[in-house]
Formats: sequence, structure tokens, C-alpha cells
Amino acid sequence: YVQHGGDGPTVLSDRAEGLGYESFFLEAGCGLPSPHPDSSPNLSHLFSSSCGSGCPLRLPGGPAEGETVVDLGCGAGHDVVLAARIVGPRGRVIGVDMTEEMIGAAEENAKVFSGAQCGEISFVRAAIDEPGAWETSLRKTEGAADVVLSNGVINLCPDKALAFATAFRALKPGGRFLFSDLCRVERDENVTVSCKVGDGWSS
Repeated sequence: YVQHGGDGPTVLSDRAEGLGYESFFLEAGCGLPSPHPDSSPNLSHLFSSSCGSGCPLRLPGGPAEGETVVDLGCGAGHDVVLAARIVGPRGRVIGVDMTEEMIGAAEENAKVFSGAQCGEISFVRAAIDEPGAWETSLRKTEGAADVVLSNGVINLCPDKALAFATAFRALKPGGRFLFSDLCRVERDENVTVSCKVGDGWSS
């Protein structure tokens, strides 16, 4: 998927801006260039392999300067890059993903789109709902995060309880867990959702 260009060069205009990554946020909030086709580096490449369901970085309690962020299921790293720009050089961001291909794509994006004003970026290969992951690859994230992010990943995890446990185990006391995801809800007038896609799937 990543090697074949993800969802293509128009993904930023077709989808990312509709999920909360509008130009003003990328420019003013993250210090990235305007997502113009001729801009360098071209932001469309950063989002070409994005499979998220929203923009958790814009939820209340988002990352602040100097904080540590852990992105669970980081994919090709677009939220990692943006978080690193938000936390600045005194902060750090750890991206976690289960596949070598996505980690490789994320590392490449981090090289292209990070800079002197970004926090330290590193990556860990792990499945966030895999028993025993804490004893091996996830140990460096334990209790490390002021903010844990997850974007469109928990719905894909067979063991959702363990995925949530992973998120909270990575947090410092008083840390914040910000996630955007999909869930299926029964019709209930007391349930409010931000958007609805297809047959009852909500984001």
C-alpha cells in the first residue's frame, strides 16, 4: 500500500482537510507550508498513506510545548510529524506501529517534514493489543506520555480492552488520552456523534 503511493496525491484535498487538517491548522498550528501542489516539501506526500478518522491533535487537551507524545498506531507518521512541531525542540514524540512498512514510511516522513524546531522523534514496532508487548518493544513508552494519541486504530484491534490498557499504561499520572476512531452505535437520541459515515458507523 505504502510502496504504491497510498491513496494518491490528492488525498490532502480530498480527505485530510475534511478530517480537521485544514490549511490554517497546518500553517499556524504546526508551522508547515501551505499545502499547495508546488510547495516543497509537498504536504500531499505526508498524508498520502493516512488512514485516520479525524484529527486528535485538535481535541481539547492537545499537546503543548515541551511535552512527550506517544502515537499508538502511527501509520506513516502524519500525526507524529505534526505533534513534533507542536511540542517543539524541548518535547519528544514516539510513534508506534505494527508493520515494518509503515514504520519505514513514518521514518522517511519524519526526515522530510521535521526540522530544528521539532521535538525528538522515534519509532517503535509493536502491536498495541499484543499480549507481552510491554515486556519487549513497548517498554520505552511506559509512563512516558503527557499525551497519548490514537487515530482510527482501536477499531481495528481484536483486543480493544488491551489496546485501551496500552494507552493508559503509556500515560504519566494526569496525562491525556486523545483519540479519533470509528464505532457502531445503536439509534439513541442521547448519543451525539460528530459525523456519520454509511450504515451507522460514526466518527
